[in-house]
Amino acid sequence: MFKPELLSPAGSLKNMRYAFAYGADAVYAGQPRYSLRVRNNEFNHENLQIGIDEAHAQGKKLYVVCNIQPHNSKLKTFIRDLKPVVEMGLMPNHV
Repeated sequence: MFKPELLSPAGSLKNMRYAFAYGADAVYAGQPRYSLRVRNNEFNHENLQIGIDEAHAQGKKLYVVCNIQPHNSKLKTFIRDLKPVVEMGLMPNHV
């Protein structure tokens, strides 16, 4: 049977913690370079790793999203930038 998942935006570690405290099953966050909310995004590599570790410790999920698609000429840079994120222990769905 399908179990719905309550998904909330994170934007920062503080907001991620609030989302989990108030019942979110998962949060999503983007890297500033590939996020439309670059000004409201505190998830550099260090904070992303902290967020992943905290989410997993609580049995929760953290999805990394990229809502800016790179141009063909920037694909190598995009892949290079995402490699450390994938190595953090995420299970990529669409890399």
